[in-house]
Formats: sequence, C-alpha cells, structure tokens
Amino acid sequence: DLVNKLTAIKILDPACGSGAFPMGALLRIVEILRTLKGLQDQESIYDLKLNLIEQCIFGVDIQCIAVQISKLRFFISLVCEQERTDDATNNYGINPLPNLETKFVAANSLVRLSSGHGILQSADIEDLKARLWEVRHLHFRARTYQGKKKLRTQDGVLRKQLASKLEGWKGFDIDAADSLAGWDPYNQNQSSSFFDAEWMFNITSGFDVVIGNPPYINVQLVSPEDKSYYSHNYSTFFKRYDLFGLFFEAGLTSYTTESGSVTFIVPQQVANNLSFKKLRDMMLNKRWLREVLYLGDRVFTAANNDVCVLHLTKTGNQTIRLTYALDFNQMQSVEVPSNHFFEYGNVISFSSDNLGESIVAKIFSKMNWRIKERFSVFQGIVTGNNPVFLPSAEDILHEGLEKGLLQPVLLGRDFERWAIRNTVRQIIYVDRSTKISFYPNIYKRLERYKSALERRRECRNNTIPWYSLQWPRNRSELDRIPKIVVQATRNQRLSTRVVAALDLQGLYGTQGLNFIVPRKPGYSTHYLLAILNSKVINYLFATKFLNVAIKAEYLKETPIPGAKPSDQNRLEELAKTILDLKKNNLKADVSDMTSEIDALVYKLYGLTAEEIDFLERTGSSEPNIEAEADTEVEEDAAVSDSGADEDAFN
Repeated sequence: DLVNKLTAIKILDPACGSGAFPMGALLRIVEILRTLKGLQDQESIYDLKLNLIEQCIFGVDIQCIAVQISKLRFFISLVCEQERTDDATNNYGINPLPNLETKFVAANSLVRLSSGHGILQSADIEDLKARLWEVRHLHFRARTYQGKKKLRTQDGVLRKQLASKLEGWKGFDIDAADSLAGWDPYNQNQSSSFFDAEWMFNITSGFDVVIGNPPYINVQLVSPEDKSYYSHNYSTFFKRYDLFGLFFEAGLTSYTTESGSVTFIVPQQVANNLSFKKLRDMMLNKRWLREVLYLGDRVFTAANNDVCVLHLTKTGNQTIRLTYALDFNQMQSVEVPSNHFFEYGNVISFSSDNLGESIVAKIFSKMNWRIKERFSVFQGIVTGNNPVFLPSAEDILHEGLEKGLLQPVLLGRDFERWAIRNTVRQIIYVDRSTKISFYPNIYKRLERYKSALERRRECRNNTIPWYSLQWPRNRSELDRIPKIVVQATRNQRLSTRVVAALDLQGLYGTQGLNFIVPRKPGYSTHYLLAILNSKVINYLFATKFLNVAIKAEYLKETPIPGAKPSDQNRLEELAKTILDLKKNNLKADVSDMTSEIDALVYKLYGLTAEEIDFLERTGSSEPNIEAEADTEVEEDAAVSDSGADEDAFN
C-alpha cells in the first residue's frame, strides 16, 4: 500500500548543495504519512523522520561544506520535533542526533568506477557486506563518542577486507579496489573522486526517485581531465554542453531503477539549444519525458536564469504534459502525444493549449519553406571584449584611430521593429587577415589590452591572433545590402518576441542581433520582413522557440508560407511604406498597415477564424517600444567566452 511504498522509497539528490531538495522530499513524505497514519504527537513525528532519513533520503555533493550544511539542515529538522524538559539527567528531553556520514557524502557523482555497477554482488563477500552495513546502521544511531569511534574503526577494517577480496577477482581493476578502500565516509574534509551507490549507500538496484537542481556549469570551464572523462563516458555530451545535462544522463542510466524517475530544475536552454540535442533525443526517443514545467527567470534570486522543470519516468510515457507556469496562480497545461516533438527535431516547447498547438502545426506545414533554404542566417560579431573593440567617438578622435578599420555597428538596442534608431557606433573590425601594423594607432590601443585579449578561448586555442575579434564572421556577408536585422537578446517576458528591421547601409552588428541575407537576388527581404514582424511568427517565438535569445538556429528553421504574386506584392508594398514612414518619424502610427500584414499572414498560413481570434487575444505585433526598451535584456559590456553561439553562422 501507499504507506509501505513511501517508507521504502529511495530518493537521491546527486548534487544536493545545502540539502533543500532532499529536505523538501522528507517533509512532503512526512506530511502524507502523518495524514495516512493519523500521527499527532511530536515523538511519533520525530521517530518517523528519523526512520525516513536512514532508509529513504540520500544526498551527494562534490563540496564538503555543502554536505555539512545538508546534515545541519536535517539536524535542525529533527530538533524541531522535540520538546525540551527540565530533566538534566536525560539531556533535557532532547535525543542525541543521528550520525549522517553515510546519508550525505562528499563525492563526484558524475564519475563512476571503471568496474561498473554491481561490483559487490558476489557470494564470496556477502558476509562482509552484511557486517559493514550493520556497522553503519549501528553508527547512524550511536550515542557516545567511544561507541562511534569503535564502529568507525570496524568500518575501516571491513572496507579494507572487502577491497582485498575485490583485488583478487579476475578482471577487477586494482585501482578501483584501492579507491573503494580509500573512501572514508567519516573524513569530513575529503571529497571522493568517484560515486558508487552500492559502496556508499548499499543501494544495489538503483534509486526510485532522483531530484535536484544540478550545477549550471559549462563544460568549457571544467578541468581538461574532467572534460575528457565526460566526453568519453557520456553519450549525450555534445558541443558546448553543460554539467546539468550530464546529471540527466547519469540519473536516467545509472542512478535509477528500471521504473525510476528523474526530476531536475535546470536552465530552459535544455529544451531547444543545439548542444542538448542528443540529450533531448534520448529523453524523447525512449519516451521518458513525462512533464515540462516552464517557470521563467524569477525562480532564483541569486541567478538570472530562464528555468524549467523536466520530470522524466522510465516507464514509457504515452503523453507529455506541458505546463506554462510563469504565474503559479494561473498555470496552464496541455497534454501532447509522446512523439509530438519529433516533427520539430525534438525541440521542446511550452505551448499552453490545444488551439495553440494547432496553430504551430499549420506554421510547420510541409508546404512552407524554411528561411535557411533561401537566406543565410548568422549571429553578429562576437568581440570577446566590447570596451576594447567598440571605441567611443571621443576615443576615436583622441586616439586618432584609423578609419580603414572602423565600421558602423549596431547593438541589439539600436533598432526596433521596422526602424534603425542609432547608426553612430563604430567597431574596430580586425580579423586574422588584417595587416595590423598598417594601423599603428589602432594597434597601440589594442596592445594596451593584450593580456586580457590573450585570455579569450580562441586565443588560447591558437584559433585567432590576439588582436582579432573573437568571432568576426564573414565580412563579405556583413557588407551585403539589403539585409534583415533581428534582435537576438529579448527578455522572454516581453510580449513582442521578434523585432526585425531592414539594413540598407551595410551596417555591421554585434552578438546582440542576427542577420538574414538573401542567397539569391530574387529572394525578397521585404516579404520576409513583413512575415517576421507578424503576430504569427511572434507567437511561434513566444511558444515553440521560447528562449531568452532569438537564436540564429531558430530563425533558420522558421517556416515561411508561399504566396501568390498579388499577396506577396501587397506585403512588400506595406513593408516598404512602413519603413519609409518610420525612417522619417520613429513614432509614426503604422497600426493599420501592421493589422493588414497580420491579416494577410493569417491567410497565408491557413488559420481559421478561431485561431485568428486566439492570436489577436494573446499576441501583439506592434510593441510599446519605450515601455519594453526599459526591461530589455541588454548585451554585457564584456562578452564572456560562453556568451555567444559559435555555431550560429550559416
């Protein structure tokens, strides 16, 4: 029954930090059991918590201090269930706290021993195993220093005996045996280089539930040794991966039982970033994904991350629940078939109802062409250090910077829908082919920052010379006109997701925008611009392609409808008229023309009256520019190595 299942469940947080998630699990189980069993007095709750902590809750973290804080959190929870008395001979009514050294351990939970799972399952060592875990059970409740010391000594002796037995096994790695023997759960200042659930927790068949908030660390920031291990031992490791992706794979393939579940809160990029495609393929192709809960960027006060919760079960799900939860008081959910995302290349989205899904299905009709088929799409220049390569007008004048390397450049905030507001910025355009010695004043400026520029990843890898832009893009493409510019950095809470304008001056741009350039002269930029600034495409990027960034990869895959000449000509005329009006007056009222564009685009995608009404109620094709500009996420002054999409060109 439910009571027996809850008291036998095995729950792991493989990156437990301060223990918040394991504690949440404990309190939720206690709440349910308290109701089912009718428990009222504190002593019964204390005993219940104590048993659950010993039998059900497990935590791992690579940092020793985090493990100590987790244990403290559980100590406090137990103390809260006790009532102080005046009986000094009985410790004032307060029971001794349990010893949690074998409940929360310091270890690298992403590294497994080379000998694999089930290393201790042998009749030869069953007796030693039973004795070791009896010692640890007694240690959990030991009340005196002498008693604990004696049990810890016995634990060490038994560990060495087990390791000695393992060393004698044919095919068992001697180094692995030494690692097992060397792991001392009672050394509070040592973090194990590996994690093995059987050796550390006596869990032989996996955990029922794996939960947590794994670290958001790009693999480029870990040691070369760790990166090499991950790339060779994790099948989902791909491109600029992140450690939280490794925790998903480990949870699904190593930590859990055959019917276990994994639930993590992670950055939303897992749903659609190219680096996580192999992970999504694993989740979706095996039908493990059960629910997606989209939370936005206001969950953690200490980190501005756009996050979601992925709940996976290994039982083969027929449907996936998509929950849109920016507002916890007005959450919206819809169920889709487990193969729903196959059509979209396993990009996971957060649509909130079935009507929205029918609109997306029409957008992705096979009758429509993708932008990448007719246009080149690429992210703007990544400087690697904006203050160095984007001199002010005063810097240019005072330092006498040579005009031959200066190009007009846009930041994302320099334009709005239909209009470019600011063209006065300049970028020092330097790539590996630049003869920098011909420009002594610019060379002098760059040389002042040489040490900082040399620390960029591409310099460290000898991909670019120290004075070059980090990713200068293809200059011949940057020089093309006309070309469409699309803001790349957009706060996901803004109602207007896609902001596109037309460049007729040959402007360059930074990573805060994307460029769209026709592959052939006959492909109309004005027609495409009208489609991009419509409510239909805005809805697509507010749901299927929702992200804090309007990524080049998404733009490439955006489906565009064909049109008969009269409709295409009318859209082109409307776009040209709006561009002319906005060029002369940024505040020009173009609402009637944008409404006509939306009506034509609805027709081209074949939307019904009900679907059109839905988009009219949920989306905006004409933003309040000034209101939204204040909340827009801007580009950082100094761009980090991991801050841009290196795969975004063409």
